[in-house]
Amino acid sequence: MKINNQFIIEHSPTIVWAGLSDIYTVAECLPGASVTDALPNNRYRGHFAVKLGPLAATFEGELEIEHDLNAQSATVSGKGTDTRSSSRAQASLHYQLEPTDAGHTKVSITTDFTLAGALAQFGKAAVIQQVANRITVEFVAAFEQRLSHHRAKTDTPSVDSPSQEFVSTDPPALNAGHLLLSVCRDLIRRWWTKLFHRP
Repeated sequence: MKINNQFIIEHSPTIVWAGLSDIYTVAECLPGASVTDALPNNRYRGHFAVKLGPLAATFEGELEIEHDLNAQSATVSGKGTDTRSSSRAQASLHYQLEPTDAGHTKVSITTDFTLAGALAQFGKAAVIQQVANRITVEFVAAFEQRLSHHRAKTDTPSVDSPSQEFVSTDPPALNAGHLLLSVCRDLIRRWWTKLFHRP
């Protein structure tokens, strides 16, 4: 399944690149994500916790990041397994930064992922896209706040020395059930408005 998304960060590309290049900063802003260990060659071990109604899963695995500083783009690939639900996930994410006329940064993301096991039954493309959009909104808000407090101190951002001060030792699980309910409410609201032509 492929998901495409775009968003604007109200900071310069230099600052946004520095923030996105710090895996600990990204994990801190992404509900349910945590980096547990740094491995050689831009590889990391971590986990991603998610709750969907009565089902709770924690995907544990590894990811690898390939940065292209000149193009201000990167590819993140990884896979993880939840032993309790026998669910498996594999994903490849590519993001590209572009400056805007206002001096901000447009971030374009393409994600290609597969989901197998107990959680796969919830993997309808339209619903997953809506959930991904909501996660993106939450991430952007947290990420912009983080950048406001930790602005880049140099014009030459480093991707080799992440700031472990951002690590969350006990990150809350992503409540996918809450997100799905919110998505369903929006879909019903739009259907109601279209059917009866009222706001």
